[in-house]
Parts: sequence; structure tokens; C-alpha cells
Amino acid sequence: MPIGSKIKFHREAKGWQQEYMAAELKISQPSYSRIESGQVKIKIEILIEIARVLQVQPLQLIGE
Repeated sequence: MPIGSKIKFHREAKGWQQEYMAAELKISQPSYSRIESGQVKIKIEILIEIARVLQVQPLQLIGE
């Protein structure tokens, strides 16, 4: 499963909207949407921050 799909899965499991995640990450909702859809490569710093917000380990987003 692609990283963006895993991020979306964890976000939806918490019942959060993309707008909430974007606000927590201090980015725009369209920018966040591009992360989930796989349109952009995610920098490691952003991946770590996403994992922190989602309360998961970064490896849960990149591992099998």
C-alpha cells in the first residue's frame, strides 16, 4: 500500500478531515491532499510530523 494511502487510512480511522491534518501540519489542505494522493514525494521531516499527529510510528506509514 502506498504511503499516502496509509496516511489516509490512519487519518480516517481517527475520524479526522484533511483540513484538520493540514492545520496541524501548518500546510494548506490542497498540499495535504497531494500528499495522500501520492502526487508529491514526502520529505522525511514531514513524514515524521504526520506520524506524530496521527500518533503512530513513522515505520507504520512506510513499512508493510
